[in-house]
Amino acid sequence: MRIFQIILWLTVVTIGSVILNCQHSSVVNLDGGGVIVTGCVIDQDGHPVSGAKVVLTKKGANSLGDTTVEKNNDGIIVKIIPVWFDTVFTNKSGFFVYDTVQPGDYTIVTTDGNLIGMEYVTVKKYFYDTVKVMLDYPSILTLKPYTMECPDSLKFVKAQIAGTDIIENADSNGVFNFRMIPTGNLELALQHRNKKIEKIKNVLITKDGLNQTRINTVENPTVLVDPMRPPEYWTVIDCYSEYNDRPYVLWFVPFKNTQGKMILAEDDDPYDIAIQFSHTMNSRITKSAISVRSSDSSTVIDSLWWDAGDMAYITLCTRYGTNECVRGDSLYKEHVTYTVTIDTSAQSIAGVHFAYPENISFTPKP
Repeated sequence: MRIFQIILWLTVVTIGSVILNCQHSSVVNLDGGGVIVTGCVIDQDGHPVSGAKVVLTKKGANSLGDTTVEKNNDGIIVKIIPVWFDTVFTNKSGFFVYDTVQPGDYTIVTTDGNLIGMEYVTVKKYFYDTVKVMLDYPSILTLKPYTMECPDSLKFVKAQIAGTDIIENADSNGVFNFRMIPTGNLELALQHRNKKIEKIKNVLITKDGLNQTRINTVENPTVLVDPMRPPEYWTVIDCYSEYNDRPYVLWFVPFKNTQGKMILAEDDDPYDIAIQFSHTMNSRITKSAISVRSSDSSTVIDSLWWDAGDMAYITLCTRYGTNECVRGDSLYKEHVTYTVTIDTSAQSIAGVHFAYPENISFTPKP
């Protein structure tokens, strides 16, 4: 029986070496419940990629400190689960082989040094589908702490794309810069200095129509992570947003160095401030969450209106000693700082509030 299994494995590899489109059975059963998993790596044109690095590990696993808890008669015992990363390289025909893989859910990440690809694979005892991974342009992901004002033991020091061997250390500002990550629905694991692990799921990396990896065409997506609060408050910004995700400010006008009154070009409606939200907002509740102040304490909101539920337009005026609100051609004053605040009562139509108050400041310059 053992001889037959070896011959069958050789047959699969031999056939695979001459079939470039990966259309062949890729999983072979072994005694003891393990299987041999084979697959191939191709580029965007469907050509095989030789010498590509292929890493297989358990889906969702991280090497920062995964544990499981077992109970016995004497109490609770914490048992460390070893996380392994099985690495192989493709042959000249783009094929790779893993032997004795136990049934379960796995992540396969492959790269040729410039491009990267990822697939989730469920290995079963009698599973014969082909494992095919296509390389694509990498994306960049930034993890930025919402605050550094926390005990040193709580600061995040390491981060990992769960289920992969992609790990980064925080820089001096607590920021993690992942320069090469694949598309897909990712899970992140972050480690505090005290070794505690936090996880955030469903960070969706998508592709735009230019056949390049992007998150809604934004090159550098960011996740605001907070050492002081649980992941449910973390906010994924500059990315594809689900209906019930945390809302945030997508963009804001005016930017720094703005001077004078802004004009909406489409219909000539004047506005001084425009706020684009990531989600359709509850306009009644969010309107009362928005305030504007100036460093000379003279500027207030004159009017606020909405467009399509996710755009807020604001006109401002200057309040003088008589409490009369006056608009002029030069509303913004040089060297005066203007701050727009959106507090946490701001709410999307799904009923999800801002995680933190948003403060946007700008100072007109000559």
